[in-house]
Amino acid sequence: MTDDMSRDKAFQWVPFYEELADKLLTYRDRQDELFALIKRLIPKYPLMEYLHFEKEDWWGPRGNHIDPFSIFGIFNRGVRTSHENRTMLAAALAVAFNMQEYAPTQFTGIPVLDPRKSFFEGVGEMWELFSAAIDSADKGAFSEKFKVAFEKAVAVKGNGLAYVTIGLFWIRPRVFMPLDKNSREYIATKYGLSISGNTCTGDEYAKYLEALKFEVEKASPSMTFPEVSEAAWSEGSKEDIANGSQHYWWLTANPGVWSYSDIDLGTVFDYTLRSEDGHKRRVYQNYLDAQVGDLVIGYESTPRKEIVALCRVVGASDDQAIYFEKLLDLYEPVRYDKLKSIPELKDMEFFASPQGSFFKLTEDEFNIISGLMRGGMFEPYSKADFLSEVYLTEGRYDSLCELLRNRKNVILQGAPGVGKTFAAERLAWSMIGKKDESRVQIIQFHQNYSYEDFIMGYRPVEDGFELKPGVFYDFCALAADHPEEEFFFIIDEINRGNMSKIFGECLMLIEKDYRGKRVPLSYEGWSLSVPENIYLIGMMNTADRSLALIDYALRRRFSFFEMEPAFESDRFKEYQKDLGNERLNRLIDLTKELNKAIMDEPSLGPGFRIGHSYFCGRESVGCTDEWITAVINYDLIPIVEEYWFDDTSKVSEWRRRLQDI
Repeated sequence: MTDDMSRDKAFQWVPFYEELADKLLTYRDRQDELFALIKRLIPKYPLMEYLHFEKEDWWGPRGNHIDPFSIFGIFNRGVRTSHENRTMLAAALAVAFNMQEYAPTQFTGIPVLDPRKSFFEGVGEMWELFSAAIDSADKGAFSEKFKVAFEKAVAVKGNGLAYVTIGLFWIRPRVFMPLDKNSREYIATKYGLSISGNTCTGDEYAKYLEALKFEVEKASPSMTFPEVSEAAWSEGSKEDIANGSQHYWWLTANPGVWSYSDIDLGTVFDYTLRSEDGHKRRVYQNYLDAQVGDLVIGYESTPRKEIVALCRVVGASDDQAIYFEKLLDLYEPVRYDKLKSIPELKDMEFFASPQGSFFKLTEDEFNIISGLMRGGMFEPYSKADFLSEVYLTEGRYDSLCELLRNRKNVILQGAPGVGKTFAAERLAWSMIGKKDESRVQIIQFHQNYSYEDFIMGYRPVEDGFELKPGVFYDFCALAADHPEEEFFFIIDEINRGNMSKIFGECLMLIEKDYRGKRVPLSYEGWSLSVPENIYLIGMMNTADRSLALIDYALRRRFSFFEMEPAFESDRFKEYQKDLGNERLNRLIDLTKELNKAIMDEPSLGPGFRIGHSYFCGRESVGCTDEWITAVINYDLIPIVEEYWFDDTSKVSEWRRRLQDI
């Protein structure tokens, strides 16, 4: 791979971000539709749950509107945003907005939001800035309208200069530069340009960008702002490594005062540096040494005396407090007695002097403790749990498990909305026996997905390029290290990828008869074996007209399991009855009639039927006329228009019948 090709791939996110901005701009006068569209994605993508669209006291005062920068924030947050998760969320938005660009697999040089605050404030001000910024960027001149909108957005409480400029960088990265701490320090050192203080006027920012563009072009004519941002973040990362910033800690909670059980997962909480009477806490230096990203063992003292949680530092000391995010609860806590029985832990700071709250751990101590925690990290999940959530009969569930254990590779195929993705992850959990996300990997194929992403390839690093393993190679290595456990690799939109191109010489290794065999890779000295304890689950939309022919390699190596609409299942009928909404009942009856028409259509058939998941995930209080109308207008009618694009009379008939419900 040439240097230019690798650089292009490293910054393939640029046109995607720009197109997403263009798509969002079309919703400026349709913000109700935008809010409803994003809201419908949340049940399928748990990483979006932080939006809490169910909280009327938060969204009501905002008119149930969301600004476009906060939508970019969905896949540009600092919590659990691995490249795979960011790609998955970006791909979800790409599908929702019917984008042409593919979701990026690399996010080189992109600053992300602080997990304590993943929103922008001032919906109106941010929309004004968004529109003016795109207009100025595309015209090549910073208008007065942009400068005024910039100042208003920065002035909104809770935004600030860094956040606003990061947002501008996202939507037009070739024109705007983020003014986060790393970028400002790098640009001041490298190019001699700076902005004093924590704010500036719109005119000052515009002149700063013009001066920076001049200095960058003078120093390196082909360099772009995204590359400047990458350099700034690489420099910041090198400083972090040089300073040894990764630490491990132990935070003790006194259940008589506060408890980890009172803190929801994903919630950011603080711990003050001083007691209520104003005295510094014990081992005060520990509080000053903690840095963002450090991992923290959550322990509760008497009467529990056990490790119950894992947290992460998300805000270093500000002279008042440290800020933590709760990452997970232990369903099986680790007892104090167990810890005391391990010789390697006898010198722990907590054991030496347990008076206090915040204690240092060595890396070896943390690794031993986290190993003990691993078995209790995950919520139990059984066959009964699967059957209570997925509208599949017990007999079909048993058949699916048997098929997967026997063949190792299964594709769940079916029409849109039958719950393929929802079922795939829960199938894995039920076969494992708990929600162990460390043993379940979910990715999404697309036409640009490659061998380099999946198996191995050269990736850009700070001083050139480095050969790095891909996501499947790493997953195979993980499974091989734990041969007694089962691992599940889930591939959404599996038929959108070029299987031969993605798997390369390893395609045969996924077959049951070749599991455990090792073959050399294209790169000298490297080889791969797919362990017997890996199960592959693919998902395939049978209604996708763009994929009429399925790769024979796919058919030969996978068994196919049909997922059907579950309107007639007993559990769906119970769910429908519990909602008790007559209008929804009429809509479901009409949808079943529509499905019959789809089945009878020669150019369509059973694989194009509309699934039940469009109507799921509600409680009686949330089953409103507004929600039902949104399902009709933004889910069902677009499907009808796509299916009968060449029969306007049929589209008109079904549109009328659906809207008359």
